Amino acid sequence: MSEPDEDDMVFVNTGSFLKHKSETPNLHSDGTKVRETLASIFPDSLATKKTLSSPDMNSGQKYRLMEHQVNRFTIWETEKVSALERKIHILEQQNSKQNAKLDFYATAKESESAKLRQMPGIPVDDNLLHRISSQHKEIQNLKLELSRAIKVNGHLSRISEANADMDMKTSITKFMDKIGTFAFFAADLLRRAFRNKSHQELQEYTRYLISESIANEEMLENNTSPSFQAILFKFMRDQIFYSKEMWTQLHFEGLILKEYQDTLQDAASGDFAVKFHRVVLRRMFERSDRFKQLFVLAHAERLRDEFMELFEPFIDITLLKRSNRDQKLQDHLINLFKDAIYLRAMCFPPSGTRYEMIHYKPSDLYQPDLMKVSNDHMQMIRPDNKALSHIKLCVHGSIVSHRVQETSFSGVDKIRDLTTSFVQKSDYNDRIVEHWGQELISDKATVIFE
Repeated sequence: MSEPDEDDMVFVNTGSFLKHKSETPNLHSDGTKVRETLASIFPDSLATKKTLSSPDMNSGQKYRLMEHQVNRFTIWETEKVSALERKIHILEQQNSKQNAKLDFYATAKESESAKLRQMPGIPVDDNLLHRISSQHKEIQNLKLELSRAIKVNGHLSRISEANADMDMKTSITKFMDKIGTFAFFAADLLRRAFRNKSHQELQEYTRYLISESIANEEMLENNTSPSFQAILFKFMRDQIFYSKEMWTQLHFEGLILKEYQDTLQDAASGDFAVKFHRVVLRRMFERSDRFKQLFVLAHAERLRDEFMELFEPFIDITLLKRSNRDQKLQDHLINLFKDAIYLRAMCFPPSGTRYEMIHYKPSDLYQPDLMKVSNDHMQMIRPDNKALSHIKLCVHGSIVSHRVQETSFSGVDKIRDLTTSFVQKSDYNDRIVEHWGQELISDKATVIFE
């Protein structure tokens, strides 16, 4: 498997893996200044208040996310100001040309009016000219309103239940492939930097990730690259696809409110809360630098730092620095988490449907309808019939859909359902999920045998 072209990747350089150093040192010395800085950026934002008090993230994770958001906001504002300055310069030049044209037309009009008034037998009705001018303005306003209505209708026409399922399957397949690619290359670089933990104490969450994804540390020592792939997928699944705080923040707090304001300028009033909410989200994915900088990249950088910190006992980053590969690892991790965030953000299950991201555990039974077999180099192979019993590792999971009994019918409640597009059996009972189906909407999960 060859590495993706640089044109297809987003490279983000923010310094050290383990200790991200801000360009604003005052933020490190006083946590309240971080709060004040974010409050000045989002003065009335629930995101600032709830993120600080939510039990889902510990204080270190909250601080790291805020630091990345502040840095991202600074970068975005600087680029925005530069772009506006360039635009102002262009507009000033155009304005100068337009003023010259207006002066020319005004002079010509005065000359023609003088000639007209001097012509005998042709009365000039100033009231008629005023009515004609008013009607012209009214026509222009109606054209503008029609243009806005057409634009809104065009936005809404893209959000239809009939096309939602097919669009989702296409997007999911595309992004799952990209996630698998970046996880493979990141795991290969982590293998190059691997070291024995030298009896260092592991964090509780690190032990949990190892236990759930590869069973034990010996697997990491003996099958380093595929083990890191499995761990990365488990980490991404838990921290992105099943993060309640991240998606509540996206759908109900600061960023989405600003996008509502921007989108409403192009919209007509009406009772279409759910469709309009999805239009805002789609517009945000496609056009909003705020979303890319303050949500996607801020969270991706936070997750990269947390992963490197969790597995610091197993990683000697100097081994990669000697071969100038440390930046590549950073790039692959950022892209892995960024694509995962985009995929999770755009998942709008059709009514009566929820998704589940499945990551099989070591020793789970092999299911040929749901799994495909690869070697350690991610090359698909035909499994030996004798080995069709239990898997060794699942290096890349899959997404399936389930039928659910909808309980939300109002606009706000249906919007809230978008924060829980993904379900798992530990969270839901059979009365809500009518059928725990196995309908694949992504490619099969990739597993490895002994």
